[in-house]
Amino acid sequence: MKILNLNKVINDKPFIIAEISANHQQSKIKAKKLIDIASDSGANAVKFQTFTPESLTLNSNDKNFVLKQDSNWSGRSLYDLYTEAATPFEWHEELFAYAKERRLIPFTSVFSIKDIPFLESLDLQIYKIASYEANDIELVEEVAKIGKPIIMSIGGCTENEVKKSVKILKKYLNNNFAVLNCLSSYPAPLKEFSFGRTTRFKDEFKVTTGLSDHSNSSDAALITLALGGMIFEKHIMLEDKNSTKPLDKDFSASKNEFKVYVDSINDSYSSLGQNKFQPMDSEGSNVILKRSIYSTENIDIGEKFTRNNTRSIRPSNGLHPHSYKKLLTMKSKRRIKANSPIKESDIA
Repeated sequence: MKILNLNKVINDKPFIIAEISANHQQSKIKAKKLIDIASDSGANAVKFQTFTPESLTLNSNDKNFVLKQDSNWSGRSLYDLYTEAATPFEWHEELFAYAKERRLIPFTSVFSIKDIPFLESLDLQIYKIASYEANDIELVEEVAKIGKPIIMSIGGCTENEVKKSVKILKKYLNNNFAVLNCLSSYPAPLKEFSFGRTTRFKDEFKVTTGLSDHSNSSDAALITLALGGMIFEKHIMLEDKNSTKPLDKDFSASKNEFKVYVDSINDSYSSLGQNKFQPMDSEGSNVILKRSIYSTENIDIGEKFTRNNTRSIRPSNGLHPHSYKKLLTMKSKRRIKANSPIKESDIA
């Protein structure tokens, strides 16, 4: 299998990932509906999470393994939460195939070295290292050794942790990886995103970057895009009034919200690439409001143009204002009524 070049994939447009996470609610049918949302909205890829509860934690109800009151999932043990959130291994092959049918790149977050052989059997093109695994340098190194591109998030990481993991990725993958800014708060407040990290990844670390976005708007993504980020990951969910809300509802986008998210990123990127000073298509009907030179009084044949009988005003049907000084040295070639546009043909 040919190794995907991540930088070539994102060469022409942003790379947008729909994250399914736990929002399938243990229903394969819902998982496929989420894939449909990703495809219909214009995403480039769909991401799953591959783990068993044992991949992430211990089966314990000790207070150290129970989420505190300020958590979105307060009072629940980690083992219980991850049991509910897991995507069954036996679903993967079918869901990956379905994603490919919908013209999406399917890939997944890996949480255990033991799961790598299984994931390799699926011919993954990309691996994801989640924020809370980015400090597990043994896991990072084992995944990097595979040689396939990696996208790593850094929510909650220290600078030392980021630098060590990036060093490993560079060693094995050269530049065929990306590091995403991330705020591991659910939902994430805009004021804490530290967008300067995006600039540092691009200019100092010399790596491809973007955003793993847990916010509830497109603002963080558009700021990241303007700073040079090209990869965007967003959780999506189904809207079903007759069912319980998914685990990640507080920071996931509905079908309509995700479509707006994708369109706003792509439209903004198209605009960033335009650097010519010229009226745009949407301005066409309003360009008439630019200024031009009009008569303010009746002007006779042979009469000199002056600031008393002409003005630069809206609309733009007359002579360009750039010619005004020259016009004031000229005379009229014909009789011109007041409030008429001055034309080149009027000048003697």
